[in-house]
Amino acid sequence: MNNITFTECTADDLLEVYSIYETILKEQPDTLSLTSEELSFAFVKKKFSDTQKRGIFIIAKKHDKVIGFCLGLKSMYEKYSHYVDDITIAIHPNHQNSLIGIKLINYSIKGIFQKYPNLQFLRTEIHSNNVKSFKVLQYFKFIPVCNIPNKVKLSNGEYSHAVLMILEKKNFIMS
Repeated sequence: MNNITFTECTADDLLEVYSIYETILKEQPDTLSLTSEELSFAFVKKKFSDTQKRGIFIIAKKHDKVIGFCLGLKSMYEKYSHYVDDITIAIHPNHQNSLIGIKLINYSIKGIFQKYPNLQFLRTEIHSNNVKSFKVLQYFKFIPVCNIPNKVKLSNGEYSHAVLMILEKKNFIMS
């Protein structure tokens, strides 16, 4: 974990974030919700813009190069503003399995609960075949609420279910 810093994403970081999306979609196409055809630099800029208004976008850097990111967005509807309904976590494949994801998620969860003190819970969906992410989210006390059948079309054309998971604020231990 030497030389790794966690900080808010800036517009200057977006090309590197886009590159991480591209790499993951090429090497691990069934771990993200979007497909390579749906990915564009405009998509990344829109996510960044949305987090500036109603969320958080944290990046992990090693030697000044982005190696991972975590973003969370509150609902755009006021009556649902007490929870985050869109969480994306991505770590460059060369840096996975090195606890960077754990630290990045922890930093991001703390940051979003501090930035929005009225939040009550975080909500996310993950692909049922994304076992690593499922275990990491359980580590943070996210609980699986339900399976959503045939939610995800995999790269081989088959369908898989998604798992809806939530983390209640009261179950997250601020360290």
